[in-house]
Amino acid sequence: MKRTPLLSYWPLLLPALLAGLVFHQVGDFTFVNLDDDVYVTDNPVLQNGISPAAAFTSNYAEVWIPVTWLSFMADRALHGPGPGGYHRTNLALHLLNVLLVGLLCQRLLGSRWAGVVAAGIFAVHPLTVEAVCWVTARKDLLSGTFALSTVVIHLTGNGRRTTVRAVVVLLLALAAMLAKPALVVLPAWLILMDAWRSTATTQKLRTALTRSWGVKLAVLVAAVGVAAVTIRMARGAEYGLGAPANLVERLGQAAFMVVTWLGRCFWPHGLAPIYPPSAWEQPAVVLVLSVVVMVALTVGAFLLARQRPLLTWGWLWFVVGVAPAVGIVRGGQLLMSDRYVYLPMVGIVVIVVCIVHKILARRPGWQRPGAVAAVAVVLALACTSHLQAHQWHDPLTLWAHTLDVTRDNATAHTNYAVVLDEAGRSGEALEHLETSLRIAPHSLAHYNAGNILNRQGRLDEAIVHFREARRRDPERLEAGLNLGALLARTGRTAEALTVLRDAARRHPESAAARYNMGLVHWLREEPAAAQEAWRRALALDPGHADARHMLERSMATGPAITNPPASPDSSGP
Repeated sequence: MKRTPLLSYWPLLLPALLAGLVFHQVGDFTFVNLDDDVYVTDNPVLQNGISPAAAFTSNYAEVWIPVTWLSFMADRALHGPGPGGYHRTNLALHLLNVLLVGLLCQRLLGSRWAGVVAAGIFAVHPLTVEAVCWVTARKDLLSGTFALSTVVIHLTGNGRRTTVRAVVVLLLALAAMLAKPALVVLPAWLILMDAWRSTATTQKLRTALTRSWGVKLAVLVAAVGVAAVTIRMARGAEYGLGAPANLVERLGQAAFMVVTWLGRCFWPHGLAPIYPPSAWEQPAVVLVLSVVVMVALTVGAFLLARQRPLLTWGWLWFVVGVAPAVGIVRGGQLLMSDRYVYLPMVGIVVIVVCIVHKILARRPGWQRPGAVAAVAVVLALACTSHLQAHQWHDPLTLWAHTLDVTRDNATAHTNYAVVLDEAGRSGEALEHLETSLRIAPHSLAHYNAGNILNRQGRLDEAIVHFREARRRDPERLEAGLNLGALLARTGRTAEALTVLRDAARRHPESAAARYNMGLVHWLREEPAAAQEAWRRALALDPGHADARHMLERSMATGPAITNPPASPDSSGP
């Protein structure tokens, strides 16, 4: 019986199976305190079931990723709020991406087994671990699925104009960009695919590029729109981006990042979920050398465009793919994050496999040893990734590992302190917060230190930290609430009211700020002001039981103050 085309792709199941063996452990992983709370556990967008309206109209967390929100909504509806379902969906998306990369590489390399090797390297490369094991990285996996589908369908069209294909390509491209705005590079990738196709089919470049021009133009318009919305919503983080840099410095740092990521493709070591600014703020001579390397590789790629078009394709795919993540335009992203190389790495994998495939084709005697070497490389990567994936099992393991492989990492010290404190190791947590503050003082570390000191009864020290947390980030509501509570407990009620009024002004939706203001007024024997504050708290949150209780108590007591509460409530850790 004649074999069907579908069955001819069965070898691509091998790298997918290997990836499943490496990453099956993620189903037992927990959430980590690196944006998993923002994107999933505390995300108000996900609280009311699957709602396309909520997903598309929300600018929660200053990002617009409605397709990613929809995927999280579906996970929550199907699997509940626990982490297991989210992790398993991440793994499923990665396995699908492995198959798509295999299809793409088979077409590019013109060899079934070369495509399988390329897909195998992508499937278990350590640079994919972060995307697979971190729930928040769903946007990288999901956008990757849509982007790879877009490219594969566009490439299989052979330039033929069909309305159905054009609509499918446009919708898939739009979905990729709405899952992660960095995929605004898709128009460039589609043009790159057409340029490669012109050399593969001996067409004229102009003819290849002008075919399906309407689709590419529509994708470009969509990309411009998504980019505009994204830049408008993005905001810089208080720490993590390093010192302000001018354009020349950012260009040098961008080149250094690209070269660093290129090196990690070949030697993936010392990987961490977040790197300190010192990782990219290098001496001028290093930045200049990075620019020289970038220029040399790019010029070399263009010089090889006629003789070795696939090498040119691979390098440009890589450079274009990482361009949104190199920090030339900074908008709150974690610079140097390894997940940014998840899709762009495909270009480097294609270059390596292409070179090896050409060498083996010219030397038949080397083919069997070459196949053994390829399997050995893929298995070595798989073992490394399996170990790397285990570091994401829980936040204690993750941050301990991060501190082992990085230096002067203020964010890692702060996040490690949070999970140590939750584990009852507050003394160790305070030490890590002090270390974090020595490296790079920032609001969150001051706030967390204030909470620990408050619980230890060191109120004056806690007040100092809460003051500094508010000074560095006046919008941090919890710091204002806790500072107001401690000031009231220590008898400084006038200052407490000033702090709480400022918090209420900055956060007019906060019932907690109004409630605490009422308690301070009560302590100051100002029952009318206290009752007004509690009424406003109840107007903002009718279910605020404490505000209702205090209002009823004050009205029953009358103007005479009897048994006032000891202090306002703090907001907690």
